[in-house]
Amino acid sequence: MDDALIFLNGGLGDLISLQHTITLFQIATGMIINNIKSTITVTGYSPHEIHYALHHFPFALLQLKDDPRYLGYKLKPLRYKIEDWIWLITKMERQLNIWYHKYLSRAGRLVLIKSILEATPVYWMSLAWIPRGILSRIQTSIADSSGKGKNQGKFLHG
Repeated sequence: MDDALIFLNGGLGDLISLQHTITLFQIATGMIINNIKSTITVTGYSPHEIHYALHHFPFALLQLKDDPRYLGYKLKPLRYKIEDWIWLITKMERQLNIWYHKYLSRAGRLVLIKSILEATPVYWMSLAWIPRGILSRIQTSIADSSGKGKNQGKFLHG
């Protein structure tokens, strides 16, 4: 198992159960939790419960205000805003610029766009709503890079 998110209802009993579950998992599979990469985020716990968690789990404590991430996805307790998605535009435009400067035919660029760039927002949309403005900007970047121009050929449908 590579990555896991575990949510608890809260309370000392849940922490103890989690500790036993992790121990059983390690015994049953022979796999060991990577304590360096693992974090624990608590909210709504008493100071005693937080102390217990930090004492019994050798994970780093990550506050919600520190923007915890899971597989690159920023976990937020409240609603996402447009500025929370700027990283996606930047990532996709950076990739488009790399492909544009390589010696690829127009057809080659289209294959890369269709197979990789169009799938990327679909993946992120399975996790949260992406604002229309972000999707429009992605569409424009893809259309411009594919040589179809700003108002021609919409690759993403949102």
